[in-house]
Amino acid sequence: LAGEYTIHYWWRRKWRAGIQFCLGGGNSCRL
Repeated sequence: LAGEYTIHYWWRRKWRAGIQFCLGGGNSCRL
């Protein structure tokens, strides 16, 4: 359970970072 939570947390962090990068980069983002 702990490992799964860690992976989920890491994935969410990476996803949110990608969203911010997308908003900052403009039209170069593809989701």
